[in-house]
Amino acid sequence: MHDGTTARRHDGPWGDRTTGRWSCEKRKRGCISSLCRRAVVPRGPEALVAEHNDNLFVAEYGGNLLGGAELLWNRTCPVGQEAGAELSKLYILEHFCGRRVGRGLLEIVQDKVRERGGTGLWLEVWVENLRAIAFYKHRGFVDIGQNDFQMEVNRYENRVMRKELPREL
Repeated sequence: MHDGTTARRHDGPWGDRTTGRWSCEKRKRGCISSLCRRAVVPRGPEALVAEHNDNLFVAEYGGNLLGGAELLWNRTCPVGQEAGAELSKLYILEHFCGRRVGRGLLEIVQDKVRERGGTGLWLEVWVENLRAIAFYKHRGFVDIGQNDFQMEVNRYENRVMRKELPREL
């Protein structure tokens, strides 16, 4: 298939390349997506993937990236100061929004958190990103407060959202 390993076997609507459907993959190495790029990447994207090799997830079809997610562990939530898993990034190409790509990636991330014994997942989303806020609320996340993001002289309001992850039987 490629150099990644399947994070979860997908049946039904997920399918695989032979059915012409996309799949979500956990990428171990070789990720060159924009998810891994930074404004300045002195060590290159491969070093970033190696550093976070258990935390990057991508959805792809035919070798083309549809979206990606980054999961960070033991991060202090800015609201409540509780340490836990943070969904630091979830990006989907515009053309694939509304096609279950984001939901698939989010399910894989939640499964990974449960697998490692986590009971919740938190994230920050820009207050004006109404589509993302609605997406997360529809999937059980609740707004627990605000955290401002500072970029140079500009300040942006982010909503902090959290979802409890009950153990699946």
